[in-house]
Amino acid sequence: MKSKCVMRQSYDLPPLTLLFFSFVVAAAYLACPAFALNSEAISAEKNTPVYQMPVKDAEILRREGGTSEKNGAANRGLTRGLTRGGNRALSRGLTRGDNRGLSRGLTRGDNRGLTRGDNRALTRGLTRALTRGDNRALTRSLTRGEERGLTRMENTGNESISVPIPSRMVPFASERTGLSLSSQPVFRWYISDPWPGKMEFTLNQVGAADPILETYVDGPDQAGVYRFSLADYKVSLRPNVEYEWFLVIVPDPNERSADFLASATIKYVPPPDALSKHFGDTPEDRLYFVYAQTGYWYDMIENLSRQIDAAPNDHALRSHRVALLKQVNLPLAAAYDSKMISAR
Repeated sequence: MKSKCVMRQSYDLPPLTLLFFSFVVAAAYLACPAFALNSEAISAEKNTPVYQMPVKDAEILRREGGTSEKNGAANRGLTRGLTRGGNRALSRGLTRGDNRGLSRGLTRGDNRGLTRGDNRALTRGLTRALTRGDNRALTRSLTRGEERGLTRMENTGNESISVPIPSRMVPFASERTGLSLSSQPVFRWYISDPWPGKMEFTLNQVGAADPILETYVDGPDQAGVYRFSLADYKVSLRPNVEYEWFLVIVPDPNERSADFLASATIKYVPPPDALSKHFGDTPEDRLYFVYAQTGYWYDMIENLSRQIDAAPNDHALRSHRVALLKQVNLPLAAAYDSKMISAR
């Protein structure tokens, strides 16, 4: 009787009733096992660590070595020319022009008058320094940065061989200043190709004249992720002070405008007691989740990277690092981990 009633009413269903039944059917569909699987996928996605930037609108300070995905190799030469070559040439030009102007002024002053010669020579020297020095260095930086920055000549007996510069060198760092729980943090970076020579590591306190640390490390023998620990050099960061770290390949020590560099900024921020307790109560293998949530980038990436070093075949760990690197716009570095996942 019940089935007949339903059949009989189905002929006279008004539009609103049809809409109601459509809603019921849709709800039943969503309750099916297929939807349950989708819910599990969403939960798994939520299990991926999410990095919370301490200050979202801060200035972007990270620099990457290599060709830009958008602007190509020209972007590298132009940036170096303007920042390094231009500044160095201006300084050299001012010094050389000033000294030459004084020398000429004093020499010619014997015949033309010391005051007149000195003033004219000084003016001429400064003008030439600013104009010629800056222009020459910019041109030289653009040319050599593009041509010489791509290779380095190695002398082996009576012949020279060309050693290609790595196509990419990327600091494992957030775009903006990242925080550290430790006064002696570990710095990680990715490099796309081997480099047979030394690499220069420099740590500067922002605004200070002299570097905190300047040393050399061996170049890698293959592509991969590498580390540098301040504890190995007995150097510590001061609390709440911003620092910038540089990793530099120097193809030509006599022409530093061709340097191939990567850099990022860091600040040591001791956590409050409650947060320290929270970190202490968290299992070691889950710490990078908590570090990500609280904005401690350097501790997060180091904790996760140590686990990857210990278990390189763990796809879940690598996929989490891929996600974090993509969150801070490092797709090429993330592609390395993706490639490692596919290869295993």
